[in-house]
Formats: sequence, C-alpha cells, structure tokens
Amino acid sequence: MSGFARAFLKGGAGAFVGPLWSVGDRPAQTFVESFYVALLNGLSLSEATNLARSSARESGDATWLAYTVYGHPFLKLESSFCIGNERAKDYTVDV
Repeated sequence: MSGFARAFLKGGAGAFVGPLWSVGDRPAQTFVESFYVALLNGLSLSEATNLARSSARESGDATWLAYTVYGHPFLKLESSFCIGNERAKDYTVDV
C-alpha cells in the first residue's frame, strides 16, 4: 500500500482512490466521473472501480491501469447521501 493510501486509511478514511503514476486531466476525468456516478447509483466499491476502469480503457488511454482503490470491496454509499438538494438516486450512468 502506498504512503498516501496508508495515511488516509490510518486517518479513518473508508476508502482511498489514487493513481500509481501521473495521469492526464481528461483520462482522470473519465475515470472519476464513471467511478463516482456508479457509487451514487448504488454500485459497490469493486463494481464502481471495474466500471470506471472499463470506461477509461474504452476512452483509448492506457492510464486506465494506473488507478488503485483500497477499501472493502462491498462498500457502498449510504442511501441518505445527498449532493446539494439532489438525492443520489437521481444520477444515472451512461454505459
């Protein structure tokens, strides 16, 4: 486990997501958007990670391999999670 991941998890974070090497803004955006929308739609940490890696791979950038996720694979966001006034169930994933 890398230094940043260890520090965040020891500090109480439920999960850590980060690249193993530097990635460009556009590939990072593809991964992150897919990952968090999947979590907001009720997928587990492992399912969201796999979906996000697939989305990044399909975008044609090899950095989809860079992303590492530490946390319980079945972790899910609580259903009471909200962004602003919108509930998580209001978000969709385009696959």
